Amino acid sequence: MPADHCGSGKHSAFIWTSYFLYEHALGDLPSAKAVFFRGLTCLPWVKRYMMLAFTHLRDFLSRDDLRRVYNVMMEKELRIHIDLQDAFEDS
Repeated sequence: MPADHCGSGKHSAFIWTSYFLYEHALGDLPSAKAVFFRGLTCLPWVKRYMMLAFTHLRDFLSRDDLRRVYNVMMEKELRIHIDLQDAFEDS
């Protein structure tokens, strides 16, 4: 049963990360993307999880998807060392 259907695991960064990495390792990028965004809704404060979009899905996600993740990071006032806003505005 997926983590998003289990009350006790819904907010577990370990479970969501493991689930995402499993789908990614299988090479099923559409499924990995779906898992990532479902996990993002449950883990909006976990920077390490959000960074998976930039480390594992960067070539698969659209610029709009990456901007969405970046905007969540900014809204949650997570510490970001590189300002990507200019890169997103160039497109």
